[in-house]
Amino acid sequence: MTLKDIALTTLDGTPATLAELSDGATLVVNVASKCGLPPQYTALGKLANGDDRHPLYTELTKAADSVGEAGDLQWNFEKFLLAPNGEVVNRFRPPTEPDAPEVISAIEAVLPR
Repeated sequence: MTLKDIALTTLDGTPATLAELSDGATLVVNVASKCGLPPQYTALGKLANGDDRHPLYTELTKAADSVGEAGDLQWNFEKFLLAPNGEVVNRFRPPTEPDAPEVISAIEAVLPR
């Protein structure tokens, strides 16, 4: 079983997996917005970092970042790059922009040639 096989639920409630949603490289990003629901951030943090976190995040947070640190999400917009086979090949912490050269080159490195 790979990360792409972990059961997920889409925003409309449909069961899915990353494998069904993408057969190529996949960038998974922990996101949030200024939507007027800040009290939910504490509960969301418990889901991503708590004992009851989703199995996808349990596996993703085992991956180390560029300085070799694995573990809990630091905050929103933490990014994980999955190769087409579902392996985590890069982890980018929140301050790294999605169009940063290191993100772009990492994505290009796992695209089919």
